Amino acid sequence: MSLVKKKATSVATEMINYAVSYLAGYSASMLVNRYFVTRKLSNLWGLTANKKVLDHDTYNATLFWSTYFFGVVIGLTVSYLIKRFITKDEELV
Repeated sequence: MSLVKKKATSVATEMINYAVSYLAGYSASMLVNRYFVTRKLSNLWGLTANKKVLDHDTYNATLFWSTYFFGVVIGLTVSYLIKRFITKDEELV
């Protein structure tokens, strides 16, 4: 494989990996937003909320760690699958 093709493959792999990791992290943050809410005036400090009510710090920590965890796990999985696919493709050539 030529140097240009290796670099192009590497750049494409990283772009796909970052995009999928971003989407996984975004999906995780949407899940947190779907099931949890913070206390605020609009929901009468949690009295009218249909979701689990968390304080502001706990909500932010849950949001951060779920986004980070899902982004890293999905990113590593996609990276592994792409590398496996590329090495399988190189063996055929």
